[in-house]
Amino acid sequence: MNIFTKKYFIVLFILPFIGINVIDDNILLSSASKMVVSIIGYLMLFENFNYNKNILNIKLILLVMLYSFIILFSAVINNNITIGMIYTNFVYIGFIIYINYCMKDFKNFINALNILFTLLIIYNLILAIFVQSSYMYIGYQGSQKVFVGTFESRNGISMVMIPAIAFILIRSEYIYEKVRNKDILLCFMVLIIILLSKSSTGFIVGSLLVIYVLLLKKIKINININKLMSIYTIIYTQVVIFRIQETVFRGFIENTLQKNVTLTGRTLIWDFIMKIIPNSLIFGYGRNDIISQNAIIRDVTEAHNGLLEILLCTGIIGLFVFILILLNAFRALNKSNSKISYILSMAIFLYFCIALTESAFTYTKIGFWILIIISSNIEKIIKQKDNLEYQIWKNYKIGD
Repeated sequence: MNIFTKKYFIVLFILPFIGINVIDDNILLSSASKMVVSIIGYLMLFENFNYNKNILNIKLILLVMLYSFIILFSAVINNNITIGMIYTNFVYIGFIIYINYCMKDFKNFINALNILFTLLIIYNLILAIFVQSSYMYIGYQGSQKVFVGTFESRNGISMVMIPAIAFILIRSEYIYEKVRNKDILLCFMVLIIILLSKSSTGFIVGSLLVIYVLLLKKIKINININKLMSIYTIIYTQVVIFRIQETVFRGFIENTLQKNVTLTGRTLIWDFIMKIIPNSLIFGYGRNDIISQNAIIRDVTEAHNGLLEILLCTGIIGLFVFILILLNAFRALNKSNSKISYILSMAIFLYFCIALTESAFTYTKIGFWILIIISSNIEKIIKQKDNLEYQIWKNYKIGD
C-alpha cells in the first residue's frame, strides 16, 4: 500500500475529487477513478487492522462511517434513497480513509497538495487572463459575467481555494518554518481568482487567512479553536436567527455594497427550512427536493447554509454526529501548541464563515474534510516534524 502514498499518486488520486468540470463532465472517468481510490482506501483500512499497524485514526473513521450511515438511514425512512447516494457515501468514506492513511508521511502529503493546488491555481489564472472562452464564465445577476474557470460554479471556487491557501501556508511553516515569498505570491494568485469570481465573502475570508499568517510571524497571536468557534456561534445566531444584516447593517449592505439584505434570497430559504425542520426533527428529510417544492424559492436544491443543510437532511442525530467529528478535530488542535495548529484553527473558522451562506460541509467539499483530517492527526504530524528535525541534527553532528 505504501506505493499509493507516493507524492504523484496522491496528486492523481485527489484530482478527481476536487470538482474540476472537465473531469466531472466525463461521468465514466470520474466515477471509475473515484471508485479505484476508495477501494484502495478500504484495502488500507483492512491492512491497518489485519497487520495491527495503528496508522489510521480509527476514531475519526468510525465517526465518519456513523455519519454516513445516518445520511443513508434518513434517506431510507424518507423513501428517497438512490444508488447515487449509496455510491457517493461509499466512495467518499474510502477517500477519507485514504487521506487518513497518507498522514503517516505528512511532509510527502503536504508536498503533494502543494503540487496539485499550485498547478490548479496557475492554470486557472492563465485561463482568466489569456483565454476568454465562454465555458469558463457564467451569467450572474443579469448580464454580469463571473469567472468559474475549471470549476462548476463561482461558489465552488472559494470552497476549493480557501483550503488551498491553508495548505500552501501549512506546508511553508511545516517545511521551512517561515512564509516564503513564492508562497505569498501563490496566495495572492488565489485571491485574484476569487476576485474574478466576484465572491466577496471568499475574497474577504482568503485575505484574512493570509493576513493572519503573516502577522503570526511578527507577533504572537495564538488563537484557540474553541474561542474562534464561540465567536462563530455568535456570528451564526446574529446572521441566521436574529438577522442583524436586515437591521443594523441594512444601510451598509444596500447602499455601500449594493447587495440584498436577504443575501440573494438565502434568508427566504432559511426561513422555510426552520419552519419545516420541527416536522422531522430526529432524522430529517433525507436528500430530496423539498426546498424546491416551496413556491417562493423554486429551483433551489440546497439550504445555502452548512449546518441547516445537515439538520434538514439528517436531523439532530446527524448534526450531533457531525459535531462529534468536529470536536474530535478541535480536541486535537487544542492539545497542540504549534503554529500549524493555529493556521488550521483559523482556516477552519474562516471556512465556517463561508458555510454561513453555502452548503459547504458535504462530502464533495474535500478541502474542508482534508482540513479536518489533518487537524485530527495534528499530534502525529508534529511528532513527525520533531523526529525529522532531530534526524537532521543528528546527521549534522555525525558529520562534524
